[in-house]
Amino acid sequence: MKGQISFEYLFMLALIIGAVALTYAYVYQQQQIGTGSKQAQLAADSIKVAADNLFAQGSGARSQINVLFPDNYLPADSSLSGNRILIRITIPPQGKTDIVAFTRGNISGSLPSSSGTKLLTFLLLPTGVVNVTSS
Repeated sequence: MKGQISFEYLFMLALIIGAVALTYAYVYQQQQIGTGSKQAQLAADSIKVAADNLFAQGSGARSQINVLFPDNYLPADSSLSGNRILIRITIPPQGKTDIVAFTRGNISGSLPSSSGTKLLTFLLLPTGVVNVTSS
């Protein structure tokens, strides 16, 4: 019959649309992973630079910076210890990955309990340790 669309044509069209949708979803996921990793690395590097700047100023030095923690940030698994800044993020489907930066001296305190832009306060203690708090 002329003017009718065959089942085979509709099936092929559905397969093509499905393949395009899957490709789009994969590319979008990869972009999100890359963005989260870059944001986490920028956060770790910003904390490192702020802490290192205080070491040069001496006891009692204080500063504040705004830091963006990505949506895939895992606060319970992230920490400040010794001279290490550890920001753990999720990367589906691989799982978790660590973003790490190292300061010149020791750093302590806590990182934010959620993602987003957070104000961090840095204080160089008389012991020579930079203490970090978030608000």
